[in-house]
Amino acid sequence: MLKSYSTLLFNSPNGVREFMNKIEDIRDIAHLKIGAVGSKTKELLERYKIKADFIPKEYLEKLANVVRKYNKTPMIWGDVLVKHPDKISKLSKDIVFIDWGYNKAYDFVNHAKMLEELKVKYLLAPGTSTWSSITGRFIDMKETIENSTCSSKKYHGLGILLTDWGDMGHLQYLPSSYLGFIYGAMLSWSSGTIEDAEKYLAIILNDETLAIITLSRT
Repeated sequence: MLKSYSTLLFNSPNGVREFMNKIEDIRDIAHLKIGAVGSKTKELLERYKIKADFIPKEYLEKLANVVRKYNKTPMIWGDVLVKHPDKISKLSKDIVFIDWGYNKAYDFVNHAKMLEELKVKYLLAPGTSTWSSITGRFIDMKETIENSTCSSKKYHGLGILLTDWGDMGHLQYLPSSYLGFIYGAMLSWSSGTIEDAEKYLAIILNDETLAIITLSRT
């Protein structure tokens, strides 16, 4: 199974121990790039005569330095790090942490509170929730935009980054994303309801297109 992978990242010493107890032939990882999160994980790997090819924080800083050379701001997706507050606090202060969540139940509130307490610059990233679908997932779009904008305002984030992906061949009809764009802009800059956003949408779309968009509510 390991032959289909190119990288193996160990997140903790316990992860190293469990892996070593289960692997039958250490040569099975000879082709892999090995990463270690934290010095203790790195040290334990070395006891097994395995040298880490990279340590994520060091690798991150190398990438960030490339960005800084062009007078740009480094930004990172935080879906892994958000589960490790102790690692987040060690990020360089100029790095912008992006916490993304596309499910209506995603906990933007507590994540934003934690990031403010850690004094990390951050953006919250909801989505139009149209990818891998034809008409989109209305409730996920509405709830993630509302929760992220409210949480970012309350806990002093930099704002939101509204995402629109093209998974599975970008099947979605582009206007399906328009309602999310409008609603995200409204709540970021001012206030309003999803019904207000739909009124603006009706101004820019013809009846046939609008009929397709309303299918996302069903």
